[in-house]
Amino acid sequence: MMNELINLKGIGPKKIAALNKLGIYTVEDLITDYPYKYNILKRTDMSLIKDGDKVIIDGVVETMPTIASTNQAIKKTVFRLSDARAIYQICLFNQQYLCRELHPGEKVIIIGKYDQRRNMIVASEIRKGIITNPPTIEAIYYQKEGINSKTISMAIELALNTNLKLENYIPVTIQKKYHFQDKLSALKEIHHPTSTMNYLYAKQQIKYEELFLYLLKIQFLKQKRQEEKKTQTRKISKKKVLDFISTLAFELTKDQITTIEEIYQDLTSHQRMNRLVQGDVGSGK
Repeated sequence: MMNELINLKGIGPKKIAALNKLGIYTVEDLITDYPYKYNILKRTDMSLIKDGDKVIIDGVVETMPTIASTNQAIKKTVFRLSDARAIYQICLFNQQYLCRELHPGEKVIIIGKYDQRRNMIVASEIRKGIITNPPTIEAIYYQKEGINSKTISMAIELALNTNLKLENYIPVTIQKKYHFQDKLSALKEIHHPTSTMNYLYAKQQIKYEELFLYLLKIQFLKQKRQEEKKTQTRKISKKKVLDFISTLAFELTKDQITTIEEIYQDLTSHQRMNRLVQGDVGSGK
């Protein structure tokens, strides 16, 4: 079946087993595994930063990374990075492979925390390249041992770029009224946002469809329950009801007449009547 995960290129048995642990068994499960948060790779204004704040900057590697600590348990790699305003000391732990991969003149993105006293950034992540404008918005997914958020994102991208036939459950009239896009485009925007505004609009559409389906199911169950609870038709004389009303020493209000008519319709139908007459004290209930 085309809906099976095994049909996605690059998704082998081990990754499928890890996805299964997340409750993902089909391509449909995969594309509706929505991110729980997003990272926005936006350049930090270092003039406003305080000690200990998270920073995201990009720049050029000025010096070869070196191992500053020879501790067997913890090894610290350091190098200098320059951007348009200043030169920063970059430090990160237990990532000695960077000594081989980073070279002077290379452009990188640094994500970490700022140590103001040392004018140092303790990096948690280093990526090659520069920060784009508009900034990149990255989806972050719940993950399990054996599969990380990046791999899940890659699998979703593979799924969205296959020949998916997605059913749009929102009626065409409502789609046109609110200018909803096709479902595949909305899902692509959820998983790989092109902008904050486009993401919010796609999110609104997906949530609208989820609510629409929920209400549709409720209505179906309600109708099914009513079908199952059909009773025999009761024979109630409307003339006797009207004769009784005519004996009252007062004239009924418009709302009272409407309520009586609704109760009469309920009593003479096949359905069980579930009705509560509400009103203020002295209103003639």
